[in-house]
Amino acid sequence: MFRRLRSQALSALDFASRTPEVVSTLRVTGEDCLIFNVHCPQAGRLEEVVDALARYGPVTTSLALRA
Repeated sequence: MFRRLRSQALSALDFASRTPEVVSTLRVTGEDCLIFNVHCPQAGRLEEVVDALARYGPVTTSLALRA
């Protein structure tokens, strides 16, 4: 989940569109404004994606343990 200023959101959305691990994006209301669905084969790659998104604003991470 991503918290941001509007200008930062546009940059984050651009980054997400160029990142194959980001499989979907939701724009939501509330404290968080964007939810990125990220599929990574390894925890290290998830860390890289989260760190890259953090350049655009505060990030929180949640993992789905079971679908």
